[in-house]
Amino acid sequence: MIKYISLISLLTISIISLSSCEGVKEELGLGRNVPDEFAVIKRAPLEIPDSLILPKPQPGVSRPQEISTDEEAIKTVLGNETQDTKQISQIEAQLLQKAGADQAQQNIRTIVNKETETFEHKNLPVAKKLLNIGKGKPTSEIVDAKKEAQRIKENIEAGKPITEGETPSILK
Repeated sequence: MIKYISLISLLTISIISLSSCEGVKEELGLGRNVPDEFAVIKRAPLEIPDSLILPKPQPGVSRPQEISTDEEAIKTVLGNETQDTKQISQIEAQLLQKAGADQAQQNIRTIVNKETETFEHKNLPVAKKLLNIGKGKPTSEIVDAKKEAQRIKENIEAGKPITEGETPSILK
């Protein structure tokens, strides 16, 4: 009898818990939100305005937005050469004057570069500071191969060791 009651209570609890799963799914945001097909808004069709006058196409004439491949290559390599020759307005001139644009130093880039050179070593990682690497200049000499071969050949002919003499480098 106790088995029968525990079986019925177990089935009742499982049915209640399974029926509540849908509510739990919705609360967690795991349920599917299907749009209501009756709530869809119908929008007006697109129309061409009456004031839009398009030129009639002319067969055989190149399109105005297309440029030749030579012009496109020049534009890609050299950039857009069309300079904006628009004059600045009086308000823009006043704003630039108040901002001090007319008092800007001409060599500001060199000044900034000199000032930041002092911080260059401070911003290096510790390993680069200790090993003295990463400063932009090669830490070892680059050997001039032709001159080095000539020096070794002369040492061999003179009977001297090939390590004798100064190794020629490209930087010197």
